[in-house]
Amino acid sequence: MKIFALIALSLFSSLFATDYQFIEKNRHVFLEGEARMTGKADFESHHNGHLYYADSLDSLYLSHTFKKKNTLSWQLGYSYLRLNWDNNPRFQQKNFSYFLTSLGWISTSIDQWRWIFNGGVSVDAEMLNFAKSAVYWGLMWGRFQYTDAFALHVGFFGYVGVRNSYGLPILGIDWKWTPKWKLSIVFPIDGSIQYQFDKWWNLALKYTGFGGPYRYPRRVHSNETSGFKAAIFEVFSTGFELDLNYKYENRIGFGLGGGWNLGGWILTKDAHNHHGKYFHFNGSPYGQANLFLNF
Repeated sequence: MKIFALIALSLFSSLFATDYQFIEKNRHVFLEGEARMTGKADFESHHNGHLYYADSLDSLYLSHTFKKKNTLSWQLGYSYLRLNWDNNPRFQQKNFSYFLTSLGWISTSIDQWRWIFNGGVSVDAEMLNFAKSAVYWGLMWGRFQYTDAFALHVGFFGYVGVRNSYGLPILGIDWKWTPKWKLSIVFPIDGSIQYQFDKWWNLALKYTGFGGPYRYPRRVHSNETSGFKAAIFEVFSTGFELDLNYKYENRIGFGLGGGWNLGGWILTKDAHNHHGKYFHFNGSPYGQANLFLNF
């Protein structure tokens, strides 16, 4: 139970972390899109109403490989969050949009190791005010291929911005104990069990996070009358999902799935990061879809 709680504390989505498995020497452009939408989730205090949550992320990666073992990859992306909370007592804004960009260096020049170094920034797409809404992040992630079937993961992830900062270690394993079964537990990036039907189709049971990295801060930018103009808020929730995925020669792929959001919280604070208050919500069903093109 302690291990489960530790994973639950910090699991984050692919907003700031990708394993760059799409990289191939003769393909330089990678397009990826993913989206999720939850059903109705009631708050624990009934007077706070209920919540519908949705998010999406679309990314373009331009990559160039040097001497077969080192790749530079630039990302340009757009993320969207809809926080439809009918009785929000502190702000009325429901839709949030962000531009993001990052630069990654991926290296396999050290025997048995794959290292990823990534740095980037996310900023509110409507404000475009880096001083108030930008979040900067850095990632160092190493994977050591201990045997043909077993690998170890180590590293560090951190971010700073919107009057907040946070850092997390990266630690875990992935284990392909048969040609069809694979287990991946990489804190705080991935928790999944996959079954490979054939070279195209697989089924994945995943434990995933909502709201971005744990304690990822966002700023409201609409005019509010409640005393929380330019408020800061965080969303955190986790869930289990079952996904059916298709991939053709790493060129095109898609996935469809759904699961259960286990519930979580929204923390709201004023513009100066003070007077925080948690609003806890219960679980709800959700669905997700993703698509990629690699050329």
